[in-house]
Amino acid sequence: ALDQFDPGDFDLRAYANTSFGIWHDEEKMFDVKLSFSADVAKSVLEYDFHPTQEIKQENDGTVTVTFRASGDNEILWHLFTWGDKCKILEPAKLKDTYVSMLDSVKKVYS
Repeated sequence: ALDQFDPGDFDLRAYANTSFGIWHDEEKMFDVKLSFSADVAKSVLEYDFHPTQEIKQENDGTVTVTFRASGDNEILWHLFTWGDKCKILEPAKLKDTYVSMLDSVKKVYS
């Protein structure tokens, strides 16, 4: 006989909506605010960054994306794929970590 699993009050969708990729840490949740250059606006407007995302095209053509999640390393690794088309506006700690990561990589090629 198959045993039945009772999830109790666990909500998988709510749990996933606070993660970025596979990373989840309730105690390290933070609000992310990103700005993407106008030349990638079309792609950004069609991209699914996160279940809690809010996307706004600004008057100058840039696109602002905000969401709340945990998983700073996964977020940063993903943002690296956007190169110089993405700027981290918030939080400052995430931006500082990104700059440190870039400096570390740059040292390898210097």
